[in-house]
Amino acid sequence: MHYYCFIFSCFFLLISSASVANQTANTKQALYTQYSDTVESYYREIAEAQKKQIAKQDDITKLKTYFVLLRNSGHEDTAIAALINHTSLILDEIDSDSSLYLLDLLFSYNIKQSAFVIAQYAIDNGSPFIASNARYLLSLYYFKQNNFVKTFQNLSAIETSDALSPERRDYATLMFGIALQKTKKHRQAIDIYQRVPIDSDYYIEAQLNMAVANIRQGWWTDAHIAVKNAIEHADTRDMKESHNRSLMVLAYSQLQNEFYRNARNSFRALSLDSAYVNQALLGIGLCAMYQKDYNGALNAFSRLQKVDSDELAVLESYLLLPYTYERMGELDEASLLYSQAIAYYGKKKLYLENQLAKQQATDFTISQQTLRQVSTGLMERYQRLLRLNTSARSSKLKKRIQSLTRTFENTIISELNSQTEEKITKVQSYLSQTQYGLAKLYDNQ
Repeated sequence: MHYYCFIFSCFFLLISSASVANQTANTKQALYTQYSDTVESYYREIAEAQKKQIAKQDDITKLKTYFVLLRNSGHEDTAIAALINHTSLILDEIDSDSSLYLLDLLFSYNIKQSAFVIAQYAIDNGSPFIASNARYLLSLYYFKQNNFVKTFQNLSAIETSDALSPERRDYATLMFGIALQKTKKHRQAIDIYQRVPIDSDYYIEAQLNMAVANIRQGWWTDAHIAVKNAIEHADTRDMKESHNRSLMVLAYSQLQNEFYRNARNSFRALSLDSAYVNQALLGIGLCAMYQKDYNGALNAFSRLQKVDSDELAVLESYLLLPYTYERMGELDEASLLYSQAIAYYGKKKLYLENQLAKQQATDFTISQQTLRQVSTGLMERYQRLLRLNTSARSSKLKKRIQSLTRTFENTIISELNSQTEEKITKVQSYLSQTQYGLAKLYDNQ
């Protein structure tokens, strides 16, 4: 029995950074587009209704100050409406630094109609500095939409990277690398990631992404060098969790290449309060088992069984503990633990099936607890829709928001169901392997 399939899945889960996450499904992307359009309609309705109440500004710097004042005093909706109503002022003073600040706000608040008009005007009529930064903001918008073709187009069209601040310049480089990586151009991505300087806030992310690209090419030595660079950088900046995450990447790659002693040392170097501690314990146990240090393996897997969690590492330990005793030749103990694992997996499966039935019931209510289980983007947009529904002015818009809210609720429930079904499948797999292990013991007696 080998566990490399598990190691692979766990390994690539760790080395994929937040920026190099799986692409959002097309259905969810379409839903987010509807959300964006609805939010813009909401703010445009406010802008129209408050056109006379919003103080008219004749200077873009004053408009920026006015926006900040309204937002900080709890009138965010009115602040956004003020931006919409002053689009022409922003266009008139496009070469002002404040225009970029306000353009960034328009994109962040989903006011796409105004944002696209201003961005294109800045590109066509602004100074090279303004045009380059407008291209950057467009690139950032398309990057967040997973539209890598337009991300490439706008990043490549930036007239001079010197026009960008060091922070934006480094993130533009990172976006370019990720976009290449997402389109399976791993070798080109490596060259791009190497351009992120060591003093950048994005250096660790670039190094870990570069490690992924090297691994895809089978260049393990280069991958390890990149990960060690990330570890050293995290140490110098006292970034403990970045250090832990980098160690996990290194440890699982070492384990995958059968460098068990090195991997074990890397796992042990993680902080005990790290979010990755259970995965590290599993890695230590696997290394110890392959080193035939069975007592070390038993200690790691036993500690995992004391953790109250549905993490894969915890679930896996119930199978690995009896398997370790089997490899030791302690067949009676292995038989007992296989039986206990079968009971554990059976109980866990029944619990998950009952949970799935509740989620599929027509009277299932989404709570704050269940919301925390779905993707952050889905949760945040849903909660914002709930807030907008209470403030929408026209009945037409209110109905539109309510309809979209129901669609979000269905999507949330669907995501919860998928998560639970996936857990059931994994538990069933562990259950089947455990039953096979016990049957094999009986057959050999």
